[in-house]
Amino acid sequence: VSPRYGSSIYLSIDSGIQSIVEEELENACQEYQPDSATAIVMETTTGEILAMANYPTFDPNFVQDSEEFERRNRAIVDSFEPGSLVKPIIVCGALDSGVVKKDDMFFCYNGTYRIKKRVIRDVHPHEYLSLSEILVNSSNIGMVQMGMLMERERLYKQLKNFSFGEKTGISLPGEAKGILWPLKVWSPESVVSVSFGYEIAATPLQLTAAYCSIANGGNFLKPQIIHAISDFSGKKKKYILPVRLRRVASPATAREVMTPILEEVVRTGTGKSAMLSGYRVAGKTGTAKKLERIDDKMVYSEKKYISSFIGYAPADNPKICVLVSIN
Repeated sequence: VSPRYGSSIYLSIDSGIQSIVEEELENACQEYQPDSATAIVMETTTGEILAMANYPTFDPNFVQDSEEFERRNRAIVDSFEPGSLVKPIIVCGALDSGVVKKDDMFFCYNGTYRIKKRVIRDVHPHEYLSLSEILVNSSNIGMVQMGMLMERERLYKQLKNFSFGEKTGISLPGEAKGILWPLKVWSPESVVSVSFGYEIAATPLQLTAAYCSIANGGNFLKPQIIHAISDFSGKKKKYILPVRLRRVASPATAREVMTPILEEVVRTGTGKSAMLSGYRVAGKTGTAKKLERIDDKMVYSEKKYISSFIGYAPADNPKICVLVSIN
């Protein structure tokens, strides 16, 4: 068989943005000394990945000198319990299903809420919080009450709709599905745990794609890392078009309710560090405790956690969605 010229693949990666992301991720890791870190930049209207970086990393010119843990593309192969990052996704479902209205108020029991033998706590005590204030203050107690109103079937369906528990289909090897247990194995307490981001797990890519769908008005797009393919001459290009997988939120909920709330998170809530001088930013913080083994028991650590932020900008016409996750 005679040899043929191969095709050329053009990635969606923007080398300038990729360089900035790698540099900033390394700076953060040198300062805080985490086990690992990941960052993703995605275009909200196309699903194209503009940057994807991991730390620790390796020099692709000298792969033989790297360790296996340095070569992991953690952005797509590592799953973690998202904690508070899942809260806006659940609120979207509660609003669209009519279970709650944006003006509803919830009593948050001054920071301590007992359900049978279990105690749910908030970082700061609150009495009544509006739906917006629940996200701005990242109230676990408010979210648990909302999850209980949705009930397990609706809660499960909402997470499934946002691609939890299944691959996004990006053209990269080794993508993980994350974890969304089938309803038949949910315990009576699962609704409580899932409502503020535990008993489920997602990859950084799944979470970025989920927030992109809120940013773009409710369309879940397939993440793309290939922009175009050309023949050997480089003239005939086939451009990879955006793929809309499904609608996950109504435009009214995504644009008119969720984005203003997520803007408030950055303006006055837990995400103030993400404010920019020239652009309005919408986003959400998440701090998820990690499991560790103590005396042959698995318990949630008080010292080990994954701290994340996902945001998009400009909030009034979103173009870019960014995730940064520090383990």
